[in-house]
Amino acid sequence: TANKVPADRRVYFLPDVMIDEATFLIGFTTLMVVITAFFFSAPLESIANPQSTPLHTVAPWYFYWLQGLLKIADKTVAGVIVPGVLLVLLMGIPYLDRNPSRRGRDRRVAIISGVVAGIVMLVLSWMGTPYYAVQGAPSVEIVQELMPEEGMGPVREIGYGHLPIGVYDTRENPITDDEEFNHILHEFEAGIAHFAETDPSFINPYGILRVTQEQPSLKRIAWEINWLSPEGKEERFLRTFFLHEDSLYWEQYGLKDFSFVRPPAEE
Repeated sequence: TANKVPADRRVYFLPDVMIDEATFLIGFTTLMVVITAFFFSAPLESIANPQSTPLHTVAPWYFYWLQGLLKIADKTVAGVIVPGVLLVLLMGIPYLDRNPSRRGRDRRVAIISGVVAGIVMLVLSWMGTPYYAVQGAPSVEIVQELMPEEGMGPVREIGYGHLPIGVYDTRENPITDDEEFNHILHEFEAGIAHFAETDPSFINPYGILRVTQEQPSLKRIAWEINWLSPEGKEERFLRTFFLHEDSLYWEQYGLKDFSFVRPPAEE
């Protein structure tokens, strides 16, 4: 039986514990509402298409290890059999490890097994990211790095206002009055140069970026990469995106713009 706590040291659920927990819950909820309403934005991305998997799409972080396993093993084994076996082992741990001692020296097998399992999970999780064993054609990777199919990327981060209208050819080393856009152009040129050096099938490449005003408050961003194949054939890659002035990608982790709720200025 439990030892009886003296009356002067007892903490009753009602009202003490309940008031403490309710206060914490109210404060935490208020903080989350304020952060969500004023500091966090979730801009709309591309319309979901079940017939097309965006490049470098990853599973939720807690399934990275499983996605990494799928890259190195048979899909049936890695996606069905191994997770099933691990789930059964997880449920069976209390029956397999029946050592009552809490001392580390008495539980070396369990500790070593846990450390090894943790390391394996970390390695597999890294293998589940786009940085391991997943790479498209050089032209695809260059554009994906700057303006990914899903997510923000550097171009969306600089925002609608930092995309000056014009045609920019990497062969001419274009420079504009906008420093942030110049950084995008530099990264575009650097990406092309990198793959030109590392991929022998990517010969004499150059890129063209076209920014046009498609509609009021809507810009069209067209990427074009040209190169020669090893057979001497001219190859071309084209990809087009649209960016709206109100998409607010560039405010995802900043204070939201509430200027639209202000009354119009009197003329």
